[in-house]
Amino acid sequence: MNLSPAATVYTFGDLVWADFWWRYPDLKFSLTEGDVGWIPYFIQKAENTYKRHSGWTKHRFPDGTGPGDLFRERVLCCFINDPVAVELLHHLNIDNVCWESDFPHSDSIWPDAPRRAVGAVRKD
Repeated sequence: MNLSPAATVYTFGDLVWADFWWRYPDLKFSLTEGDVGWIPYFIQKAENTYKRHSGWTKHRFPDGTGPGDLFRERVLCCFINDPVAVELLHHLNIDNVCWESDFPHSDSIWPDAPRRAVGAVRKD
């Protein structure tokens, strides 16, 4: 259970470097049940990889954008109970961050979910 978000990291990597995005300009993708706090680091890593290695990989993003732009514009991400994510929301596109209650799964924070979710964002 502790390592289940690791699979989401691989999906993140596949999505960031995929070449299908430009053929489907309205396509969005959602990463669920993987939390969000790890994403700013991997965006930073993807940006660095692009800057340092695109010369030999020949990977290109249109119009001067990069992997972080693609992720923030086209990928929705979800969390259940991720205080680190709340602290790092300014690194993400807040419009693409979703809270999931995940009821009745064991990861759910139900029945306190709505109160805890609002409290986490407001810092109550």
